[in-house]
Amino acid sequence: MLHPYSTTQTENINYKEHCLNYLKEALNPQQAPEELAAAQRILSSPMDLTLISLMLSHTRRTIA
Repeated sequence: MLHPYSTTQTENINYKEHCLNYLKEALNPQQAPEELAAAQRILSSPMDLTLISLMLSHTRRTIA
């Protein structure tokens, strides 16, 4: 998984880690079943997944 605006291998690794952390949190089986079902619905939509990817990329830029 490559960050769309990355310039270095380190940026790609950080983006991948950020995405994995988001998915672990969003798909955490410890959360309420309704929340988990909502996260699965959102992540199953390519349009929503693209939006989440863009949000993560912008979040990563402001955190770094």
